[in-house]
Amino acid sequence: MPISFSEFSLFTEELHPELQKIVQAPSTLHGTPKQARISKKIRELSLRGEETGIEGNMPKGSSRAYIQHKEELPINVDGKIYHVKTGTKIAIRHPLDKHFDREKWGHASHGHMHNNHENNDSFVDREYRILTENDDGSYSHNPSGIFPPKFDHDYVNDEWSHIGHAENINNKKFKELTKNEDYPNGIEHKHFLGALIRSWDNIHGKYHPDTPENEKKLDHAENHPLTQSFLDHQNTYSASPHDYNIRNMGAFKVGNKEHIVARDHGFGNDVMRAYADSRKRAGSDKRGY
Repeated sequence: MPISFSEFSLFTEELHPELQKIVQAPSTLHGTPKQARISKKIRELSLRGEETGIEGNMPKGSSRAYIQHKEELPINVDGKIYHVKTGTKIAIRHPLDKHFDREKWGHASHGHMHNNHENNDSFVDREYRILTENDDGSYSHNPSGIFPPKFDHDYVNDEWSHIGHAENINNKKFKELTKNEDYPNGIEHKHFLGALIRSWDNIHGKYHPDTPENEKKLDHAENHPLTQSFLDHQNTYSASPHDYNIRNMGAFKVGNKEHIVARDHGFGNDVMRAYADSRKRAGSDKRGY
């Protein structure tokens, strides 16, 4: 069922009306994919010299598109007004969607399943987002948060989610942002990720110890508060850490403070199984079964 204009969140006010219509429309398995329609419309508006309301490029994900909003969002954090960068994730058509079993997985597509997994867990919103929403609509900083804040999402169809925008970071930036009193030099991203994967592999009986020197580095990184927060989520949800490459990490900024977050946490175990199921069905189709 499409989202009506009146039901759609006001956060799209700064987007050009023609883009709003595309963002609001449900994804389909037929016709031009939403990603392509959005990209085409951006080009059209630019050639006409009109403002799109979108800042920067629109990276393409496997089953979701992301648009960064040009206007910043004013929010109350810990009793003070800040203007933060935001963006919208949109479910788009993935090549495997034609093999997606809607009845089995209970969603319209892989992208919708991603959105549902990422946006419909109140415990995650409360315990693992860098900003948690209070009853009065204000926000509180969560020192243990590891995901961007969620400001709104499509509760009915899982078409979109409005989230805090996290800037790209590299290994140097990651190390800089992990400096604290106990870690004056910060930690390397590879050791952070290595510590998470070591813990995951240990639990699943797959870990083979590295050299004593590297094990010591992983021990050091594992005790960092950021790693501990990720491990808490990983162990609570049995969530694989393998998607936390540096491209998936970002820095969400409130005032002058930057926070390292994982920009995509919708690839849960159920989503992984759905992709595997679709690949299996795709392989069967190719063999003529």
